[in-house]
Amino acid sequence: MLGKIRNLVTLPSGKRFRPRFIDEFKEFPMVRQYQMIQRTQQDIEARLVVDTPLSAEHESRLRTVLQRAIGYPFHISFIYFSDDLPRGPRGKFEEFVSRLPA
Repeated sequence: MLGKIRNLVTLPSGKRFRPRFIDEFKEFPMVRQYQMIQRTQQDIEARLVVDTPLSAEHESRLRTVLQRAIGYPFHISFIYFSDDLPRGPRGKFEEFVSRLPA
């Protein structure tokens, strides 16, 4: 059950759902891999694997696209990586992870 809750976004209203970001990154080909981490009920960290960090304009556009996909104006911060993002202890990669208490 933990895995199922761990992969759900939680809105401030308490509503939970599995987010999908299939098409959102298509207009950002410079992003080779991504992972979204919900840290609080207002904050999401977007981990991006890129050759160079996005411009302020691209960050703003991506933030808007992601907020629209989630359906809530979360504060979204960007963290950049040049190598693949780490996998979980069992080798599984998760595109969305909630760090909120269950």
